[in-house]
Amino acid sequence: MESIVTNIRKYIKIFFWGSCLLCWLFMISGCTHQAGKYTEKKKNHVLENNENLETENLLNNSDIKDSTLFFINSLDIRLVLEDSIFIGNPEKINMRIINNSDYIVLTRNAYIIKHFEFGFWAALPEFEKLIWTDEGFVIDPKTERVFVAELDFLGLNLVQGRYRIEKEISILDKGKNSQIDSNRPIVGNRSIETEFVVK
Repeated sequence: MESIVTNIRKYIKIFFWGSCLLCWLFMISGCTHQAGKYTEKKKNHVLENNENLETENLLNNSDIKDSTLFFINSLDIRLVLEDSIFIGNPEKINMRIINNSDYIVLTRNAYIIKHFEFGFWAALPEFEKLIWTDEGFVIDPKTERVFVAELDFLGLNLVQGRYRIEKEISILDKGKNSQIDSNRPIVGNRSIETEFVVK
């Protein structure tokens, strides 16, 4: 009887340690797989920064598409307000798009203002019925452009709180020649934003 109990204990120990060994092997193989993915992703980002890589190849290769988005979002193109705190409802807001990248930026008159309320950003309803003129603006590399948001003209009454201005831009391919023109292919689109407070 004792030998049967001893044998059962021995089999239980073997089963337990075998299971532990299998779990350990699965964990090691999972970590190796994740490290391989990370290395592959890193390679894509390095490829993206290569100036000799053609834009067409970037957009056609699905593995590098994510990398293109990452690269576009990392460009130093900013929306900056001259004032970010207003006492009472502002009549107008002066904003600048600063293009510190080597790319040409295209934008239009359109922008949207959102209010932070109940933990969410919600667009002001007045912007849903607005129709903007289709005028385009070119912002050359290493330059900036000023835009004025005429809030009194739109009849906006901003109550106290946090607000965000968002503006859509398009980033153009640098091209092979140094001449600046707006007929180059678009590398990508991006939304730039900044916040202000009404007290």
